[in-house]
Amino acid sequence: MRDKAQADEFWRTLRSHATTNGAHALFAGDTIYITQGMRQALLAVRPKGDGERPRRDIVWRLEQGTPDSPTPVVWGDWLYMVTNDGIARCLNAQTGRPIWKERLKGDYRASPLAIEGRVYFLNTKLFNDLGWGTPN
Repeated sequence: MRDKAQADEFWRTLRSHATTNGAHALFAGDTIYITQGMRQALLAVRPKGDGERPRRDIVWRLEQGTPDSPTPVVWGDWLYMVTNDGIARCLNAQTGRPIWKERLKGDYRASPLAIEGRVYFLNTKLFNDLGWGTPN
């Protein structure tokens, strides 16, 4: 990660070979969620220092069912995401433990939106067939 004002690199971890224009890194608390796209793993990283970071800074990873275009969103203790083909998931943001998985209608490129305690998934036709509250 680089400080845009100084252009100094603070840390780096596993290099991604993905070539996607879609999802971006997401910062929430002390964790950075990296969606690599192209059906590669979603990584939850807690960097504990500068420079090249060891694999132990990766606190969890999700190997399957990861989004290519939409960036996940964290709301409270939960990470919400949707794949391009409409598989929505909620994970415990700290552990990566699956909470629920649901098949939605349509194709998805937009990132989920978290608004006033609900998470919305908008497909390419701007149709939202559900808004999820937190899983508590």
